[in-house]
Amino acid sequence: MDFDDHKVSKYPDDFEEMKEKMTAPTEDASTDDTTEEDDSDISGESDQDKSEGDEDVKDTEQVDLKYISRLKFSFEKIHTHDTPAIDGSINSLDEFLVRIDQLDEKDSESEYAFRGTSKFSLISEPSLFRNKGVQKEWKYYHHIIRLVPEEFSDKSAFDVLCKMQHYSIPTRLLDFTSNPLVALFFACKDNNSDDGDVENGKVEVIKGKFYQSDLHEIQIICLIGDFLSRYRSEYYHHANTSLSFFHDYLLKKHIDCGNTPINDYLNAIFEVPYIGIRPNHTNARLRAQQGLFLLFGIGAKSMYPNQFPYDRLRNPPNIDSENKYTIKIPHFAKKDILKQLERIGIDNSRLFPDLEHIAEFVKDDLVRLEV
Repeated sequence: MDFDDHKVSKYPDDFEEMKEKMTAPTEDASTDDTTEEDDSDISGESDQDKSEGDEDVKDTEQVDLKYISRLKFSFEKIHTHDTPAIDGSINSLDEFLVRIDQLDEKDSESEYAFRGTSKFSLISEPSLFRNKGVQKEWKYYHHIIRLVPEEFSDKSAFDVLCKMQHYSIPTRLLDFTSNPLVALFFACKDNNSDDGDVENGKVEVIKGKFYQSDLHEIQIICLIGDFLSRYRSEYYHHANTSLSFFHDYLLKKHIDCGNTPINDYLNAIFEVPYIGIRPNHTNARLRAQQGLFLLFGIGAKSMYPNQFPYDRLRNPPNIDSENKYTIKIPHFAKKDILKQLERIGIDNSRLFPDLEHIAEFVKDDLVRLEV
């Protein structure tokens, strides 16, 4: 995915051209009375090139829409020794390991994923969805790539989100790990609340299928922020942006939706609330933390079947599953558990192996030794 052509100005250079194509009436206008637009090509291809491209698409098999619906992360019921797992609390590393050891063996299709949170009351959702941040998604994308475009050139849409997540920019990704001890560390770390009190932590356990990040459907969800950053304005937000317009954008990103009816295909993707992803460990931190992700999509198609679902962006999906297994970490046990984890090599210096965090760890460690 090439971001070298990302526009620095508020609107893209082709704004007026795009506006004319979105609003000009045509003989082949959609039967939906809310839309009057020209579905002509925005990629700059000649009619001959477009015709040749159409021939290529005809040779592409249709995508099974049932396959897309199966991409949704299905929270499977978690059992311990063939009985449903019951939420509980632990007071030590040994007790935690006993609970993990009691989990039933994973099958060939599914795997366990763990997420540690230092605040028990905190809802598990991507940072983008907190404090109405999803309404600013296009701004996060636009500004970070405008300021440091060289950091994001020649990267896939998913790799762009991973890098943004790495530097704490709000994204559609929710962190998990395949290592329960890493999750336990994060459940005990940063245990002070805003008023200075120590809070209980938790480790959440989920089970389901995780996919490689190169699937077209995953890339399309990851491109939502980039699409909005390029073509969203108050005008576009209130205009009727057709799915054919979004499809033309995808073709410019070299994503071919094949011979499947485009409205059916894209709406099927928009209806997927989240997908489990096993990423390539492209940086040392992701590798050290044995990272997994849940990628959150839109979770609903537009009210108008041939329109981009702007109307659904304000209500992102959430995890509402009874099949999560939660292990509570009492606040009074956190300090001892962190010491126990450090003895077996689970600490800041190993889970954050970049120079900035290692330097901070060395400084804090020396201060601790002097006390």
